[in-house]
Amino acid sequence: MLYAFTDESYSPRQYFQAAYIVDGEQLLQIEQVMEDLFSYTRGIGIQGNVEFHGHAIMNAKDNWKPLLGRFDLRIKIFRYFVEQVKKIDGSLLIQGLDITEPRENYDFPNSPHLVTSKNLLREIDTFSEMHSRDVYVFSDKVSKEDRQRIQFDTLNQRNSFPRIKTINFVESSDFPGIQIADMCIYLYRRLVDHHEINPRTKYLVDELWKSLAFLVNRPLGH
Repeated sequence: MLYAFTDESYSPRQYFQAAYIVDGEQLLQIEQVMEDLFSYTRGIGIQGNVEFHGHAIMNAKDNWKPLLGRFDLRIKIFRYFVEQVKKIDGSLLIQGLDITEPRENYDFPNSPHLVTSKNLLREIDTFSEMHSRDVYVFSDKVSKEDRQRIQFDTLNQRNSFPRIKTINFVESSDFPGIQIADMCIYLYRRLVDHHEINPRTKYLVDELWKSLAFLVNRPLGH
């Protein structure tokens, strides 16, 4: 069985979603990686139950407020995250949408989340078929209306998504795989969409993504 964890990152210009996919045998390793990340962040002064969200870390928000004025520590956390995730046999699928362009031809023109969700689920299904495996999908919670639409359009169309067995909308704080997806898609959006003013920041984001780029569409077991 495969497990796909999804999350999104967006700006006024672009909306992205990513799926981080692993085999069931990798779930314990994901838990271990998260424990290592917790130990690392505690070692640099971040206390309490933190959730790994790329935007919150880079902007020192929520439980990451101790990082205010410490850009060096933010980058250290991202670097450590990248090095830990590289140890896992996982794959990253990405879907994006330019939300500045007219969307009349899309199934859900007023919801970039629904558009990218449908495209990402189709890609997850194709990926799972390539591996001859079924897949459980775990996504961060969205509105009740979006949940119902996504489940209706996917689970009621078995011929279109035969490998997807369930779509579960859960609290991201309880699922390390979703936090990995969040961190990865944040870095990707920051790379391709964010207008970096500081050349040093741009260089560091480029460096971080180059270390993760090999995960995109990587067959499992390679």
